Amino acid sequence: QLQVRIRELAEDSVGSIRDIIWAINPTTETLHGLLQHLSDGLIVSCRAKHIDLRYNYPAPDALPSRNLAPRQRQHLWLLLKEAANNSIKHSGCTVLEFQVDYGNGILDITLRDDGVGFDRTLPNEGNGLKTMQMRAKRLAGSIELDSSPGQGTTIRIKMPI
Repeated sequence: QLQVRIRELAEDSVGSIRDIIWAINPTTETLHGLLQHLSDGLIVSCRAKHIDLRYNYPAPDALPSRNLAPRQRQHLWLLLKEAANNSIKHSGCTVLEFQVDYGNGILDITLRDDGVGFDRTLPNEGNGLKTMQMRAKRLAGSIELDSSPGQGTTIRIKMPI
């Protein structure tokens, strides 16, 4: 069992390093490319945890074709990864829904799981939520979180693009 845990930690570390390298890579990327890269990673992560992933995002021609600014790309990527990883690793969910909409210059992303949820009134020892709020602010956007015990968690991110 210890060997399995060590292997899981090593695989997580390698995946995290790849994600960091991708996120800080100075090459340009469109919003569609970022969403495609995210869906590729989510498919693998959800499959490993036996989570039904329901991922829906607009076609490339319905999204802005210009490249994201490097900082914008980095913060958006890390924000979405944090939100998704929280659901995959901590919620105990069986379904993860990831809905992306774009209109009138606003990107609207909703991540919803059917997991255990949590009580928002209790103190949170982790930095994940604070970091996500900081990243949303740096993107000139907003983040809303709705969760309660036994009711799953919904995170909604809105930002101008």
